[in-house]
Amino acid sequence: MKPEVSIIIPTYNRIEFVADSILSAAKQSFTNCEILVIDDGSEPEALSKIEEILQRPEIKGKARLIKENHAGVCKARNIGIQEALGDYIQFLDSDDLMHPAKIEVQKAVLDSDSALDMCYSLDEFFIDNIGDVNLLWNTHSAEFHLDRFLWDDAVWSTGSPLWRHSSIERIGGWPEELSSGFFDDWELHIRGICKGIRYVYVPLILYYVRDHKLPRISSHESKLVLEKSKSHAAHLAWDSLQKHEKNSAGRNDALAGMMLNSADILMKEGLVQEAQELFKQASEYGSSIFMRFLSSVMSSLANSKFLYKLFSYPFWRLLRRELYQHRGFWKSQKPAEINIANETNIRNYLKNITERKEMVIPKISVIISAHNGAQRLRATLPSHLNQTLPRQLYEVILVDNASTDDTREFVTQLNGQNNSPIRYVYEERLGLHNARHAGARAAKGEILFFTDDDASMDQNVLNRYVEAFEHHPAMSAAGGVAKPMWEKSPESWITNLVKDGAFFPALALIDPYQNFQLSPDGYFFGVNMGIKRDVLFRLGGFNPDSFGDRLLGDGDSGLLRKLWLNGSHIGFIPEAKVQHHIPEKRMTIDYLKHWSHNWGAADAYTKYSQAMPSIPRLILDLLKLVITRVPKMLIISMLHSGKHDPRSVHRIMSVSYTMEQIRYIRRLIFSKKFRTFVTYQDWLNNPPME
Repeated sequence: MKPEVSIIIPTYNRIEFVADSILSAAKQSFTNCEILVIDDGSEPEALSKIEEILQRPEIKGKARLIKENHAGVCKARNIGIQEALGDYIQFLDSDDLMHPAKIEVQKAVLDSDSALDMCYSLDEFFIDNIGDVNLLWNTHSAEFHLDRFLWDDAVWSTGSPLWRHSSIERIGGWPEELSSGFFDDWELHIRGICKGIRYVYVPLILYYVRDHKLPRISSHESKLVLEKSKSHAAHLAWDSLQKHEKNSAGRNDALAGMMLNSADILMKEGLVQEAQELFKQASEYGSSIFMRFLSSVMSSLANSKFLYKLFSYPFWRLLRRELYQHRGFWKSQKPAEINIANETNIRNYLKNITERKEMVIPKISVIISAHNGAQRLRATLPSHLNQTLPRQLYEVILVDNASTDDTREFVTQLNGQNNSPIRYVYEERLGLHNARHAGARAAKGEILFFTDDDASMDQNVLNRYVEAFEHHPAMSAAGGVAKPMWEKSPESWITNLVKDGAFFPALALIDPYQNFQLSPDGYFFGVNMGIKRDVLFRLGGFNPDSFGDRLLGDGDSGLLRKLWLNGSHIGFIPEAKVQHHIPEKRMTIDYLKHWSHNWGAADAYTKYSQAMPSIPRLILDLLKLVITRVPKMLIISMLHSGKHDPRSVHRIMSVSYTMEQIRYIRRLIFSKKFRTFVTYQDWLNNPPME
């Protein structure tokens, strides 16, 4: 029978502990496993010992020995991946141990969700016997794991995850350039996160890391090899961040700090040339003025060993403070009783997995973002709960975006009256994009449907979206009709302006086609849009949007632009209709001017977010706008003020649009913080606190 799980154990001259490691693999409660022991050129005595171990009754027939000749730990693991027959891969260091139920538990998790690439567990340290060191490898948190890894706060160890075979191959396997075996797992995990692996956390201690310093599968055991490997790993991580557009100022500084750390150690060992190269790289990687200044100063001091030794200490103290303020609880947290993998905890966890697996996974997730929207939700939420699509095939997620009204209480009350409750998610970071991303992360459906808290849906909207995505597998995203639902009868100038509502962005009204459309240049509004979950995450989500009433980015239009650039097919579903509630305050010239201000900000963001020009260039852009547009704006204001015909309204809106663009560019000129905001890219995975 073909094994389902392959356990890969690389080893080199580790006679004392390898038997226990292999035995922990052989005693797994899930038995359809193979064990691949990759010997990397051990001495004859050690190799003979391994061969003897593999003949033990409890191991014989379960393990294969593969011999290599000093290939290095990463190459050894990659050979194991190539030789593995299982659909799942478990890496086990030759001095570590696994809990007997590790494979059973983590495989059950992966089997319950085919979209997952891996799942990781808690790891506990030990010296001689499990339990003799009451320390975890690290603690779980909901923080962004990419940042924790980059700040040397490794979330999980080499052996913590159980991988899908296809997933570990897709991310490229282990970095064979790091032949020493230092920082190889750090680089692999960073690369995997950058490539968008999907993973979950198992809150049980299932892996045990031996805490010691003994011979490893390594070409050398020296501090210099460690530091050179660390700097090389940092360079590889930098490449991953660049390639997958995961850079941010903090992440760049983390890698620059690693370079400086290694450079300092190399300087003290007398390797001046190697150290200066790292100082140079640190200066290139660093984003903050502090990190670049520190790199420059330490690089200058490195020209003289005497000056470096005399003056580098205070700068090094500054660097350490900068680096370690980001550290988490690595090697510091005692395990909680609930995390101990005893029989009761394991069986309860497996029971929960089975129950979740038997549940019907929704096909589509409705995501509604609300900021102080309780009153609006009272009018619109019932339509979301009364769709013709069977209720078990969709879920409704309400994201409360830092509301100060009774949104939470209203949802709680509504859930008490409903057999299919709304999922409530609280997002403290103000911003529509933050709320939408929080909803997307919580969603279970493969299709994400976004709408606003002031929109009601026709009963067949979700049915139409599910059908369209199923019938058109090449479709990445889609939109539908948004008709007005006026709070009061609009004045004639409003109806003349809106006309048939085919396309009026100021009120998010859209109804352009009678028949289904699918094209690479389609469009939608955020009040009625659906997108495949994996597409949203692959493209990096929404750009920044509104913060309360204020728009600073291009939001869903930015996502639309990403889809266009990616060549994605976008559909339009005319049968999927929502009614956009239009309050009386939006039926005014003042509101249209306000919307035009936001439109001007969005277009300025689009222009400058991908490539921020120099300050002189920004000044030229500002002068060009002032010289060419301001005189025209003054004339428009004089001629069209107070008029409500469509031509005059559009002219007045164009004045507001231009005024906001002038303000936006002026702010870019005078605020470095704002320039950093506009050029920031990772709004999905690592949004800053705006």
